[in-house]
Amino acid sequence: MPEDVNIGFGLVATIKAGSNFGTTRELVYGTEWKTQTLDTDINGRAIFFKTIGKKEHAVHSDFKLLHELTVAEAATMLEK
Repeated sequence: MPEDVNIGFGLVATIKAGSNFGTTRELVYGTEWKTQTLDTDINGRAIFFKTIGKKEHAVHSDFKLLHELTVAEAATMLEK
């Protein structure tokens, strides 16, 4: 962001200049899109004194279309 963003005139929160947020999306099947990467680097403050600092990079891949699963089937897939 090129300059500070104030929420509620800065009383609720202020996001500092230089903060950024980005995503990339991937078409997985048909017309369904999923978030593939998420990059977050946010600095600021909330409700006067609470400092906000969030830096995260997440990558998701290997999306698969599944049939309806039972809880047991889903647990088995997660264990692999």
